[in-house]
Amino acid sequence: MELRLEGDCEDETANNNDCVNTGCVFNATGGGNTGFKPFTDGGTYISCLKTDGDFLNMGNVVGGGIDRTLFVEGRFRSKAADNMLYGCQVGEERDRITLIGGSQFFQQANGDDTLPTSTISPTIGSDYNIISVYDDSDDDAFMYINGTLAASVTDSTTDRCDSTDQYVAAHNSGGASAFSDLDINRVCIWSVKLTAAERAELNVSFCDGTPLVPVPVVDPELSEFTITGIDTSDGVSLENITITIFNTSDSFDFTTGNGTILVNNRTIAKFNVTYNVTFASNESGVYINRTFRKINISEGGSFIGDIYQAILRINVSEVITNISITDFNTTLLSQKNKSNATGFTTLFLRAGSFDVSLDAAGWMTTGTNGSIKNLEDNFLSMVMGTSNLTVTALSSDGTVNDFNTTRILLSTGFTETTETNTGKVIFPSIVGTFNITMNSTGLAFASQPIIISAGNTLPNITFNLFSSNSINITIFDEELNELLNSTIVTLIMDHVDQKFTNTTISGSSFFIDLFDGLWNLLASTPFHNQREYIFTIVPQSTSSLNVYLLNSSNGEPKTFTIKNKKDQTIPDATVTVSNKINTTFVTVAQSISDFAGQVNIFLSSSNEYRFTIEAPNFNTKIFDLVPVVQSYNIILDEIDIIDFTTVFDRVSYTILPSSNILTPSDGQNISIITSSPEGIISYFGLNSSFNSTSERITNVSGSPSGGTATILINTSLHNSTTIPVDFFIKLPGEEIILIHKDYRTSLFVTPGNHSAQNFADKYKDQFSEVFKALIVVLVAVAVILSLAEMGAPAVINGVAGTVIIIAGAVVGWIPLFAAIFISFIILGMYALRRGD
Repeated sequence: MELRLEGDCEDETANNNDCVNTGCVFNATGGGNTGFKPFTDGGTYISCLKTDGDFLNMGNVVGGGIDRTLFVEGRFRSKAADNMLYGCQVGEERDRITLIGGSQFFQQANGDDTLPTSTISPTIGSDYNIISVYDDSDDDAFMYINGTLAASVTDSTTDRCDSTDQYVAAHNSGGASAFSDLDINRVCIWSVKLTAAERAELNVSFCDGTPLVPVPVVDPELSEFTITGIDTSDGVSLENITITIFNTSDSFDFTTGNGTILVNNRTIAKFNVTYNVTFASNESGVYINRTFRKINISEGGSFIGDIYQAILRINVSEVITNISITDFNTTLLSQKNKSNATGFTTLFLRAGSFDVSLDAAGWMTTGTNGSIKNLEDNFLSMVMGTSNLTVTALSSDGTVNDFNTTRILLSTGFTETTETNTGKVIFPSIVGTFNITMNSTGLAFASQPIIISAGNTLPNITFNLFSSNSINITIFDEELNELLNSTIVTLIMDHVDQKFTNTTISGSSFFIDLFDGLWNLLASTPFHNQREYIFTIVPQSTSSLNVYLLNSSNGEPKTFTIKNKKDQTIPDATVTVSNKINTTFVTVAQSISDFAGQVNIFLSSSNEYRFTIEAPNFNTKIFDLVPVVQSYNIILDEIDIIDFTTVFDRVSYTILPSSNILTPSDGQNISIITSSPEGIISYFGLNSSFNSTSERITNVSGSPSGGTATILINTSLHNSTTIPVDFFIKLPGEEIILIHKDYRTSLFVTPGNHSAQNFADKYKDQFSEVFKALIVVLVAVAVILSLAEMGAPAVINGVAGTVIIIAGAVVGWIPLFAAIFISFIILGMYALRRGD
C-alpha cells in the first residue's frame, strides 16, 4: 500500500484535518473513501493524511502496539540549519527514523539506541532525495542520500512505529510542536520494503509515475575500485588531475585534488570489464598526458598510474674511443631502467634538476646531473671507463671548490676538460698514462701525471694549489742529495723591477706575488759556494726550483769562454750545467756570459757534467765533460751535429738515440734532453710500455732550466721489433708538447747519425716516390759500373747491386716487391754471364 503526496507544501500554518490543504494535493489510495490503509495487518489504517503546520500528519493508527516496516522516500529542500525530518514519530517516546536532523543526516531510535549517523551535512537551499528504511523482519535500518548508502545498522533494538500519532517532517513532544523548516516536494511512504526492481523504477519516475530527477539505483551491496595517479619520478600523489575511464562503449571523467578516485558500480555503467585509463593534468604544460590500456575494473581492486613532466633518453659509449656500450642500467630515484636493443634507456622525470647514475658489467659506475624543463624530451650521451679518476684540489684556505681540470692520455693525445663548483671531478678512464692539469681563479696553474695500470680501480689526485706568480725553492747538497735544513741558506732574488734577499734554515722558501718575467737567483751557505740560477715567472702560474750547492771544499771555480768559429767571444750566452742525481740529469748551475763571453761556475773537478750552451743566432751545443782544468773555450757554430729540434724560441729538446734503428741490447738508453735559457719548464719526461705489463715513465720537475730524463729498456731478445716511446714537455699556461717516436730493433742495420736509415728519414719527405725509387736504382747502377770498371767479378757486381736495391726497400724508398723483382733480374743476368 502507498500514500502519495504531490505538490509543493511550503510554510503551511493551519492544521487541516479534513484532508484539504491549500497548495497541496493529497491523494490516498486503499482502505476506505477518505483515506488508505498503509498498515494492513489488524485492520488498522490511516483514515486521512493531514498537515499540522510544517509537517505531515498521517493520522491515527487504530489498535496501536504493532511493530511496522516503514519505507519513506521523498525529495526535500532544507531551509534552515536545524531542520528535522522524521519518518515515524511516536508521541513523547520519539520512536522515529530521522531523515534530516540538526546539521547532518542521521537516524535515531528510542532511548540510548542510536542508528548510524551519516557524515554528509545538508546545505541550506539544496535538494536531497532521501530514502529511510526500517526493516521489521530483521531489525535492520538503512539511509540512502541521493542514491548512495549513507548509513546503516543491523539488529536494531529500537521500538517500532506502533502508537497513535504518525508524522513525517515533525515530531510531537507533548503535542505537535517541533516542525521542520523545509520544502517538501514529493513523499512516498510504504509499509513494506521495496524490492531492488521496485526501487529501480524510482530512477525513472516518482511513485505516481510522474518524471523524477534521476536517482541511482539503491543497492546496499556496493562494489568499489580505487584509481590513484602518482608522479613517476618520486611516487608522490598528484594534485588537480582528471582521470578518464573509457572503452568502446562508455567514457567517464573524474576530477580529483588528491590524486585518488573511488569508482563504484553506481558511477560507471559496467563493472568487471576492461577500460582504458587516461591521466591528465588540469594545469597546462605541467605533465605529459598518459593512457594505460585494458585495465580491469573489478570489485575491491585498485590501479596506480604514473605520469611525468619530462623524458630523458640516455646512450653510453667508451670514454676514449667513443665505441658504443649497449648493455647498461640507469638509476634515478626509484627508477632503474635497462638499456633496450638500440642501446638507449628512457627515464621519466619531474621538471627541474636531476641526478642519474650509470652501471654496466665490466665498467665503473658513474653518473651525471643536470636539469630539464616541463614537456621536454631530451637526449643525453654519457661515457664510461674501466676506472674512475677523482680529481680534487686544496689550497692554504682549504678545499678548492671552483676549478677546471684537463686530462690528456699521453699515448693518443685524447684531451678532456671539465669544470666544477663542487670541489670534485670524476673522470671515467681507461688503463694508460695521463697528464692532469688544474686551473682555479687566483691560484696558480698546476699539473701532474698519473699512471692507471689496471681496471676496476678508483685512482685519485689531489692538487695542492699555490698563489699565482709564486715559486717554491728547495736547496740540496749536490753530492749528498740531502736537504740543507741545518744551515743558513742565503737567497738573493733579482728582477728588473724588484730585488731582495731571503734566508732560510728549513731548506726551502716559498715566494708569492712576484713580478712576471725573468729572475736571477744567487744561492749560498757559509759552507757552500754561491751558484746562479735563472727562472721565469709566468703570469698566473706557480713553479718549483731545486737548487744544488757544492761544498766549498769539494770544488773550484771553472771559467768557460764562449766563442764563434772566428774566435770572437759571444756575450749573453746561457750556460746550463747538469749533474746526474740518481738516474736523472738535473740543473745544478747556470750563468750568462759577460761582455767577454765568459762565465765562472763553481764545479767539482771529478764529476762528469752535462753542458748546454745557448746563444741567439747560434745552434745549441750539448756535451758531457769532466772539468779537470781551470778554463775552457767553447766554440758555437751552425753545424747541426745531432738531431736537434726547436719547439719554441724559449725551449728546445734533443731525443737520443737520434736514429730510429736500435741494435738489440740488454741496456738500451732512451733519453730526452731539454733546455730553457729562461727557466720556464714545468716538467718533462718520457714513457714507454714496451716489454712491460705497465708503462714506464720518467718525469722530471723542479728543474725549470731543463735536464735529461732517461729510461732503460732491455731489447736483447727482440729483433725487428717496434718500440713506441712518448716524450713530453710542459710549459706553464701552454698545452703539453707531445712527441711520439717509434724505434725499431735490427741486427742487420747499424744505427748512427749518418746511416742510410737516418739519411732516408731526414730527406724522404723532400722527394716524390718515383724520384726516390729512381735514386736507388741509379745508385745501384753506379756501384755496379764502378766495380766492373775496377775488374770485379760479375757475381760481385750483381750482389752489390742487389744489396743497394734491398737497402732502398729497407729505408722505404722503393717498394719491396719491386726491389725483389729487380734484384732477381740483376742476379740472374750476372749469373748467366760467361768469363770472369
